[in-house]
Amino acid sequence: NNAPHLSVAVGLNYQNDRGWFASGTASYTGEHYSDVTTLESNKVDAYTIVNARAGYRNDNWSVALFADNVFDERFIGRQGLFSVATNDGTVTANTGPFFAVNDPRVVGVELRYSY
Repeated sequence: NNAPHLSVAVGLNYQNDRGWFASGTASYTGEHYSDVTTLESNKVDAYTIVNARAGYRNDNWSVALFADNVFDERFIGRQGLFSVATNDGTVTANTGPFFAVNDPRVVGVELRYSY
């Protein structure tokens, strides 16, 4: 029940000999249940996540602008009325409602240097 009937991912990568590069990924996850039960309250709607990156690199350094979850797709990835958590080697049962949401859009600049 936790697996969608359809999931698709595609990625593109461009790089030229002058050091410029760009890449992007898109992944689609179909409707599915976030728990072993098929309760309507545990249904996760289909969603698509798009990530992008572009920049310049040479022998020692690179700089890139990136965006994860470009369109700020929001969804609840897990939800239910019972969960089990492991903390510091102990197991805890949570009997109240719980849910987990995905990460929001993140945009940033990445600098790398190697010697």
